[in-house]
Amino acid sequence: MPLPTRTYLTPQPNDTIQNLCSCEGHAQVVRAVVWDSKGAVLASANKDGTVRLWNGTTGTALGILAQHRSWNTSLAWHPSQPLLAVGTSGKRIMLWNTQTRLLESTLIGHTGRVTALCWTNDGASLISASADKTIRVWSLRQGSYEQLQGHVATVTDLALHPTRPLLASASEDMTIRFWDLGQMRLIETRRDHEWYTSSVSWRPDGSQLASGSLDETIRLWDSTDLNCIKILGHHTDWIRCLGWHPTEPCLVCGCKDGQLWLWDVQNDIVLGTTLAHQKSVVNVAWRPQGDAFASASEDCVIHVWSIGSRG
Repeated sequence: MPLPTRTYLTPQPNDTIQNLCSCEGHAQVVRAVVWDSKGAVLASANKDGTVRLWNGTTGTALGILAQHRSWNTSLAWHPSQPLLAVGTSGKRIMLWNTQTRLLESTLIGHTGRVTALCWTNDGASLISASADKTIRVWSLRQGSYEQLQGHVATVTDLALHPTRPLLASASEDMTIRFWDLGQMRLIETRRDHEWYTSSVSWRPDGSQLASGSLDETIRLWDSTDLNCIKILGHHTDWIRCLGWHPTEPCLVCGCKDGQLWLWDVQNDIVLGTTLAHQKSVVNVAWRPQGDAFASASEDCVIHVWSIGSRG
């Protein structure tokens, strides 16, 4: 049986995405990047075991927060406290105080590398995903966790709805799963992607979820019935990461070929593409103000990109 014919997207001339600064100093692959709540400082996680802090406007190095033998795989900055959660390949989650630069606590429980982190909206709990196929919800006050099971392969990403206790997870089992955190149960499983799902991100108004996949497409899901309502693709390579603009119907995605794509999702228009990195883009993060975003790559560099007029 012949394979279906794919029509690939054409990269668009870029007059929107402009390099603002670059952060250089990591010796190996940068696995994750995240902004603090004020949008002033970037934190980056690296395969060399370091977590580094940067001035997000100038790219100036502000110091090394952590250094250990395990890879740092994921990051999540607390929504209101100077507390940075760092996931590692050593199966642990480290909680660092970014003001004192001291390790406050270590969460132990996963049996595989930690792959993704996110805080609950009130900051009371931390949610983690792992190669051990599970999701854990850690109560910092009680010092305990509850576990969500259902995926049959590595959980690759997490996204918590901005106003509801609705968690979305992506996995190498090719599914998107939706979880009710109030009742700690699986609500729905969707298997529309044709290969590993790599990333999930909620639109800030909570109306849609975007998911990216190694099948080179982005899918949009309605938050009410959890059905797929739109497909954006095929891109020129695997979708490794994506993120919604904080206030506009605008989505950025990073690909294995080093390209960034900026989408106007409302009108299904590619606003611009740029060859951002020499190797795969593995993480993107919008500044809370929405005027810029950061991209992290296997080429060991972090770039911060300003967003010009979108007409």
